Amino acid sequence: MTTVSLVSLVGHAEHHLPRMLGFVGPSENGLYPFDEYLFLIDQASQDKTEELVRRFVEAAKAQGVSASYELYPFDGDFPAAWNKLFAKVTSAWHLHIAADEALIGADSLRGLLSSLPPEVDECALLFREVLVQRPWNHLTRLL
Repeated sequence: MTTVSLVSLVGHAEHHLPRMLGFVGPSENGLYPFDEYLFLIDQASQDKTEELVRRFVEAAKAQGVSASYELYPFDGDFPAAWNKLFAKVTSAWHLHIAADEALIGADSLRGLLSSLPPEVDECALLFREVLVQRPWNHLTRLL
């Protein structure tokens, strides 16, 4: 079975998080589309970012889904922060997504990834982002 983790680096994001979490959270049948949720929170966030992520993580865990978050002293080094997150991933694939992004159709993502040949270890998701000008996001397979 193809396993997929969602990883997100967030900070000062209380206005964007509800939208993103709504798209990656449980579907109408109550099932979470990802096997694992990992969040790294900028500890300098002065808004409700940590509270929103904590509530999401607690709800996911209550449903038996692997979920965690960690406060991080973010110093502007995005690669170091992402690498800290990626080091914790246990799923075959991981999707990194920002708080101001949304993924529609997350429940069909596993089927798409299962259909890829084994030699494919990375793919880009093309989407039109309303809130920011970001034309793609990445999914990476752990080898």
